[in-house]
Amino acid sequence: MKKLSFNLLLFTTFLLLSIRVSADLMEPSLDPIYELIEKGQYKEALIQHQNYFEDSANVPGLSGVRLSFALGNWAELGQLYPPALTALKELAQAKRAQLLDGDGNFTIFSEYESINSYINKGSETIETFLKLEEFYPDQASRYYNSIERLLMSEKRYEIIARHIKDPIYKFETIRHHREYEMGRLRSGDKHASLDYANKYYHQELSRLLATTKAIGMIDYAKEIERRSEQYLTESSRFKPNEK
Repeated sequence: MKKLSFNLLLFTTFLLLSIRVSADLMEPSLDPIYELIEKGQYKEALIQHQNYFEDSANVPGLSGVRLSFALGNWAELGQLYPPALTALKELAQAKRAQLLDGDGNFTIFSEYESINSYINKGSETIETFLKLEEFYPDQASRYYNSIERLLMSEKRYEIIARHIKDPIYKFETIRHHREYEMGRLRSGDKHASLDYANKYYHQELSRLLATTKAIGMIDYAKEIERRSEQYLTESSRFKPNEK
């Protein structure tokens, strides 16, 4: 009986691992799309982009790629093949309609905001957010983190002041992002970039400080500056190529 139970456990473990491996192998990839574009098969590339956007929606590990590289490439395809740009705009409008009907969620708003960022419609995203504030304030509050960076870039401080909660936490997020990149550098990751790590850090820090000062959160701004100075002083002791 014990041997049977052990064999059953082994079989179950093997089955779960097989399912996991199969799932990994079936994850959608952007490589076929790149190949189609190189061959000039733009219509097929558009179809694959649409399929990728749908198929990758339920793959947690692809959420970042899905809303950045994939949409960016889709927008670039639109410059070569206008129907691709039309399709991307229509997708954005479909998401907007869902949101304004009150049928949205954080994922839909994030998709909408990301698409608009690649088709130069950031102002429309802000306009939509204001409408959501008016008609669905609770939902708008939940969507705020997706649009905060855009609001900071556009200096829409009056909107930020209504939603921002903890600027110190936001600074720590920026710091951790740099630390992640620095960790990759110290481990010898060829794809990591010190220039990128520093540029992102200082860009986001500057945006956060400008925002906190503009909305009167002076004490927070001073504390963020103090933490940043201390952090950069301490981190300078560790060279990027250290292991």
